[in-house]
Amino acid sequence: MPEIIIEQSAQSPHLVLRDGFVETPLPALWLRARSPDPSQRDQVTGQRLVNPHRMPEDLELTEARLEPVRTDAGPQRLHLSFSDGFSGWFDTQELIDGTVLSEDCPPPVPWQADPGPQPVYQWNDLAEDKVLFRALHDFITLGFVLVHGTPTQPDSILTIARCFGFVRDTN
Repeated sequence: MPEIIIEQSAQSPHLVLRDGFVETPLPALWLRARSPDPSQRDQVTGQRLVNPHRMPEDLELTEARLEPVRTDAGPQRLHLSFSDGFSGWFDTQELIDGTVLSEDCPPPVPWQADPGPQPVYQWNDLAEDKVLFRALHDFITLGFVLVHGTPTQPDSILTIARCFGFVRDTN
């Protein structure tokens, strides 16, 4: 079972993911970008509100401590402080889950000069879960789907987009 270990050094603490005999360092920037704090992440969508590319390249942990969520042996939460002044609580299991590269999504299929049959769907048919699942699978693997018979009223594109995922207002 993977676990997060805090290693103290003379300069600053470091976090390591230990999975059996394999230890993987967890960089401060990677940790900071995964903060669930409401000032850092939209509480509805989970989308980051802070651009990690704007964080200092030399970002370091300044403090790290683990605390049990309950008094019995169970999940732990992690309090981290960073050199840019931010500090917050992290769920250790969410961090561990974030180290897994596979999201169980089907692999993308590269486009060919002759793409073959196109993924075409009728808007009304997407109301059936089975059809919507096939359309989402095609969208993930091919990067597009064609949907005929869609609504044509102003802003109806938002209704269509919500069928495929959360829509967030941006500028």
